[in-house]
Order: sequence, then C-alpha cells, then structure tokens
Amino acid sequence: MERSSITGYPLRQFVMETLIRLIFEKVGSIRTTDKHIGWDVYDEMANRCQLAEWSRSRGNCGRSDHRPAWRREVGYSRKDLVTDGCIKSTKEGGKGTWTLTEKGLRVARRLS
Repeated sequence: MERSSITGYPLRQFVMETLIRLIFEKVGSIRTTDKHIGWDVYDEMANRCQLAEWSRSRGNCGRSDHRPAWRREVGYSRKDLVTDGCIKSTKEGGKGTWTLTEKGLRVARRLS
C-alpha cells in the first residue's frame, strides 16, 4: 500500500491505523497531552509516521486556524475513527482522551 499522499502526509488510512496501534499500546486509552513528561499525541504520531521536520510544523495555507496542518490531519483521522465506531473521544478538564471501543480493540488486534 502506498503510504503518502500528494500533501506529503501519510495517507489517511495509514494515519488511522497508526493511531489505533498507538492507543492499543497505551492500554486502550490515551490523553492528547501529558505536560508532566512533555508528550503529546501529535508529536508521537509524527514520529511513528516518520514525518519530516518541515512537515510537522507546516501551516494551514492561509486558513484562520493557526495550528500546524499535521494536528488537523491527526484530528481528521480521529474523527473518522469516531465515525467508524473504533474510538470514543471525550474531553475532561480541557484535555482530550481517546479510548478504543470494542470494535476498535478488534481492529487493533487484527493490525498487531
């Protein structure tokens, strides 16, 4: 399977599968950030997808959203997984938590 799209980012399916694997490895649930250890899901996903440094910080091409485009790409993948019933996304105290559903667990086991 081809891994990258014309945007320079990995194909959405690859990002979704990588995200499912990451959550599975973290015992089925992750918080989007952990400031105590300097970790966030976007950097971790960039590392796992072997994203070049310039791709990690690339902007959104004039959009009003000033977050790096990579954050949006991971966010779209998360939304697709929520729509597919593979993960549940919640916010607690302003921080997001992403948890695998039963369907997500089955998919993760198949991918592992």
